Amino acid sequence: MRDPAVRMLWHRGFLFAVMLAAACVLVPTACRRADTPAEKERVIIVGVDGLHTPLMHELVGAGKLPNFKSIIEQGAAGTMSTWETKLPPLSTRIWTSVATGVLPKEHGIFSFFTTDSDGSRRMLTGAHRKSAAMWQIASRAGMRVGVVNWWFTYPVEELDGFIISDRYIESWARRSAKFWNAEHEWSPDSVVYPPELDTALRSIEEVPSALGPDPESAEKKDGYIFDLSYKALETQPAVDLLLIYTRGMDELSHMQWHTHEPLPGEKPTRDLVVDYMIRFDGILGRLLERLTPSDTLMVLSDHGFERSTKSVSVAGPPTTGEHQTKESAYGLFLMMGPRIKKGESVGVVSVLDILPTTLELLDIPAAENMPGKVFRKAYIDPEFETLPRVATYERGAVGVEASERSKEEEERIDHLRALGYLD
Repeated sequence: MRDPAVRMLWHRGFLFAVMLAAACVLVPTACRRADTPAEKERVIIVGVDGLHTPLMHELVGAGKLPNFKSIIEQGAAGTMSTWETKLPPLSTRIWTSVATGVLPKEHGIFSFFTTDSDGSRRMLTGAHRKSAAMWQIASRAGMRVGVVNWWFTYPVEELDGFIISDRYIESWARRSAKFWNAEHEWSPDSVVYPPELDTALRSIEEVPSALGPDPESAEKKDGYIFDLSYKALETQPAVDLLLIYTRGMDELSHMQWHTHEPLPGEKPTRDLVVDYMIRFDGILGRLLERLTPSDTLMVLSDHGFERSTKSVSVAGPPTTGEHQTKESAYGLFLMMGPRIKKGESVGVVSVLDILPTTLELLDIPAAENMPGKVFRKAYIDPEFETLPRVATYERGAVGVEASERSKEEEERIDHLRALGYLD
């Protein structure tokens, strides 16, 4: 197996060029034209918050999700366990663990907000994250990265590539802060990098934050996130790593789970959860049309859902879907690409395995302080030698110190958990 230095040269195209030259001598008809650039190998990760994996497989079996089916048939399929980040499965800490490869006690993200000594709340930002994130590690290793709407990417950081932060859409950020009764920062200079990208993004009509919890609105919101991604890819140099995060599935499932799992006496006329999963399959299909054979795609979800019997409401429709138990702390893991098995069921992958696996695909070593492993089961050659690990990746400048949670904040969070409001 090639050593790390050679693997890095391979990624940069050096060895590929040597092999291609030799192939042209032996088999000229198999060679590309000299003026045709080789396809760039990319790793693309799509985070779908709250996608219920058993329902997805049921709909795939019924022939209603052709694009999910295509990924399953062309790649490896399994479930992603997220209970390791602590129960109940909470989006903020799960997706931060995906990005950092460590648990909340290491990366410092436990909730949506922090509580100051005077009792006031502040929404957490990327400055509270204590560990290096995937996009920082890749950028420092010489990769170009693109990050769209991922948790705690505000304020944006300078890197080789682009970031459209989770607070890019001010009205969405403001509405979330209002829900949590917390203050939030927002500066137009800190929501997109590089700054000149903003001009191109503003050509896309923004989707209002006040759209209702229905499939049509969720499709508009998630579709808008993908449109931002496509616009950035059109106007920026090609990337090696792209991360896209959506939460329309989660928001709709919280509000409309009763239409999928009604209690006795409830008679919904339409299963809105199924409706939106079918619509999201269409969004995913438009992404698949943009992929090349050299791309590796991961589709992940952080948790499933179960029916809440409380059906209580805070500033809006009642929440009838929740995820409080270990049974709900399993999400989706799909992966396809040139190095990945086809049509393979690979069982359970840990949330902590995602970063080491992604770094390996990029020919970047994982760190010794990352407890996860490269998920070999998904590979065509599961016996390959992984890169030797480095000691650690430094977070770099944090900006502000992450506050320790007070007893009062713990009590508030426990109360919100009991009500099922923590998505």
